[in-house]
Amino acid sequence: MLAASRPDTLSGPEFSANPEWLMEHLSTICWYCIAGAFIGQLWFAWDMRSILKSSQRRQTLAIEGRWSELEAYLKRAAKTYRPFVWLHHRYLLPGTPAVHYALFLNNQGRHAEALTRVDEAIWQLEHKPRIFHAIHRSATLKVLSGALKTRILALTGMGRYDDARQTAARLQHLPGSSGQSNAALAPLEYKCGRLDEALARAEATSPGDAQFDSARGIMSLAYCMKGEFNQAVQVLDFEPSDIAKFYSQGGLEAVNETSEGRKLIHLQRQKHASVFLPARLLFLAHAYLAQQAFEPADRALDQAEKLLGPQPGLQSAYCRYRARSAAAQGKKAEAEQFIERMRSIVQQTPKRSLLWEFHYTTGSAYWQLKQYQDALAELAQAQQLVLHPIEKHVTVYRLAQAYEDAGDPHQAIAHYRTVAADVIPSWMRAKAAEALSRLQN
Repeated sequence: MLAASRPDTLSGPEFSANPEWLMEHLSTICWYCIAGAFIGQLWFAWDMRSILKSSQRRQTLAIEGRWSELEAYLKRAAKTYRPFVWLHHRYLLPGTPAVHYALFLNNQGRHAEALTRVDEAIWQLEHKPRIFHAIHRSATLKVLSGALKTRILALTGMGRYDDARQTAARLQHLPGSSGQSNAALAPLEYKCGRLDEALARAEATSPGDAQFDSARGIMSLAYCMKGEFNQAVQVLDFEPSDIAKFYSQGGLEAVNETSEGRKLIHLQRQKHASVFLPARLLFLAHAYLAQQAFEPADRALDQAEKLLGPQPGLQSAYCRYRARSAAAQGKKAEAEQFIERMRSIVQQTPKRSLLWEFHYTTGSAYWQLKQYQDALAELAQAQQLVLHPIEKHVTVYRLAQAYEDAGDPHQAIAHYRTVAADVIPSWMRAKAAEALSRLQN
C-alpha cells in the first residue's frame, strides 16, 4: 500500500528513496556539487581579497589625511554584507573593525567614543564561540592585546588613571603578553608626573616590542623634565622600526605571497614611515630646545619636515617646536607664522590636548618675545584646558615666569609656590624654589 502510493519520480528530500532516479541523475548531481564547490572557492577567494583591498583603502585614506572619508569607511567596515568577510569578522577574528575605529577615534581626541567602541571589541573577542577558538588563536590574542592597549590610551586621555592601570593588569595576564604593559603604561606615568616610574616602564620595553619607538620618546620627555638633557638626546639614538615588527615572520611571508598583499605591505610601510621617522626627529628637537641648543634643533626640524605625514598631532608638534625655536631666537614674524599654522590645525581638529598645546606654546612664545600681557592671556586659556598633572605643572611654572617678568611679584610668588610644592621631580620645581628665595628676600 505504501509502495503503491509513491510517485514514479521523486525530488527534494525524498530523492534517495528512488534508486532509479538517483542513478539517472547522479552525473548531474555531481556536476552541481563540483560547480557549487568551485563557485564557493571563488567566492571565498574574492571575499578574502576584498579584506586586503579594504585594508589598502584604509591605509590610503590615512596616508592622504582624508579623515572624514576614513571615518565613514571605518563605520561601513563593521557592516559588511560579504558572507565570508562577515563570518571572518563575526566569528573567526571578531572585534577587528571595532578596534580600528576605536583607535581612530582616540587619535581624534574622542576618547569617550573610543572607549565605547573598544569595549564592544573586547566583549566580542572574549565571547568568541568556543568552536572557533582554535582558528586564528594567535591573531585573536594579538587583536585583544591591541584592544586593551587602545583602552589604556582612551582611559588615560580621559584622566581615568586607575581604570587604565586595571586594564594594564588585564593585558599583563594575556598569554604571551609579559612586559607589554610597560610600554602601555609609560605615557600614563609621564602624564601623571611620575617621571621615574615612566622611565622604568619605558626602559623595560624590549627593542622587539611594537611600541619601542614611542617608549623611547617617553624616556626622552621624562629626562627633559628632570633636567637630564644629554640623556634625553642619547635615548633617541636608535633606528626607527619597520612595519615588519608588527607581523610574525610567518604572517609577513603569507601576506607577501600575493600582489594585493605586497601592495598592502607597501602602503603600511609608507604610512608607518610618515609617523615613526619624523616622530623621533620631533622628540630630538624637543630635547635640544629644552637646553636651548637651537642649531641642532632646527636641523632636526628641517629633516622632520621632509618626512611628515598629515597626522594632526605630528603637524601640530612640528609647528609647536618651530614657534618655540623662532621665539627664543627673537624671530617674531616666523614665530607668528607657525602659531597661525597651529591655530588652523586645532580649528580643524579641536582635540583637547592639541588645544592645550596651542595655548601653552603660544603663551610661551609671547613670553619669550616679551609680550607679557599676551602671554598671560594665552597661558590662562591653557590653564583652563589642563587635565594631566604634568600639564598643570608646566603651565603654572610658565605663568609664574610671565607674572614675574610682567612686574606682578605677588602672582608670581603664588604660582612658584604651587610648582615648588608639587611632587613632580622636575627641573622646574628646583627653579621655582630658587625664584621664591629671590622674590621673598
